[in-house]
Amino acid sequence: MDLQQVLRGLIVVIVLLVAAVLLGVILQVATALLKFALKVLLILMVVLIVLRFLEMLRRRV
Repeated sequence: MDLQQVLRGLIVVIVLLVAAVLLGVILQVATALLKFALKVLLILMVVLIVLRFLEMLRRRV
C-alpha cells in the first residue's frame, strides 16, 4: 500500500465523518422543527374546535 492510497483512504474517512456530522445536525434541526410544528398543529386544532363549538351555539340561539 503506497502513500497515495493511504491519503485517499484518509480523505474518504474525513468526508464520511463530515457527512455524518452534517446529517446529525440536520436531524436535530428537523426534530426541533417537528416538535414546533406539532405544537402549532395542536393549537390550531383547539382553536378550530372552539370555533366550531361557538358556531353551534350561535345557530341554536
